[in-house]
Amino acid sequence: MIKEFINAVSVGHAVEMGKRGYVFLAGGTQVNSTPFRKWNRPVERVISLYHLKLGGIRTQDGNTVVGAMTTLQDIADSGLVPNALRKAASFIPTRSVRNIATIGGNVGADRTDSYIIPVLLALGTRLKNAAGAEMSVETYLQRNSEDLILEFIVPPLKGVCAAVKESRSYMANPVVTAAVRLAAEGNKITEAAVYAGSVADRVVKLPTVEQAILDGMDVEQAVKESIHPQGSILGSADFKRYLNAVKIADAVEKCGKEMFS
Repeated sequence: MIKEFINAVSVGHAVEMGKRGYVFLAGGTQVNSTPFRKWNRPVERVISLYHLKLGGIRTQDGNTVVGAMTTLQDIADSGLVPNALRKAASFIPTRSVRNIATIGGNVGADRTDSYIIPVLLALGTRLKNAAGAEMSVETYLQRNSEDLILEFIVPPLKGVCAAVKESRSYMANPVVTAAVRLAAEGNKITEAAVYAGSVADRVVKLPTVEQAILDGMDVEQAVKESIHPQGSILGSADFKRYLNAVKIADAVEKCGKEMFS
């Protein structure tokens, strides 16, 4: 439970308070959430980023730059971001949450069932932190970084990308959260990126599945052999493995048809 709340007056102020143990508060939809696991302890002190004006979407040098405080609703409504990212943002089931939740908070929370992270990874998105360093979103997550994110840099879409979600009801936590991106030269698929959430303790890359796509092998079987989900109230391990395999293979097929149509 939050016991201490302060407003950041500058990026430098936020970074300094972060070093003192304050948690960055963006939209606030994750910090008090029961599944929130990043610190494995209750969040008691937060510093709000609201007044730093880190939102907004713009194009720059051919890329799409998305401010860390941009809400998921703004992303879902934007014509500047790739369609897969717009769709992933719209997967959040209620508009009231989408109007508050931010892309930076979503990545910072690093939840395995994030709708946003798989798509950002599949697109090859980079980010810039408060120190001015630029790195891939994948590197940021692998480092378990807690650095303040200022913006995301989404490169021009190469090929076709699809966001995937499946849940047992509209409001339920998802069983499948994944993204697929394919690119081709002529009639041959030359690039494949596949990322899956909800099957491990964080979003994971599926290189064996990517290779199966390039080799024209059975994608559904490759997914089944690549993931090891845990059974939960959302379904058994076998159910999750089967559903992820079917939905990811279906996304690969749809991307291929769109690319070669």
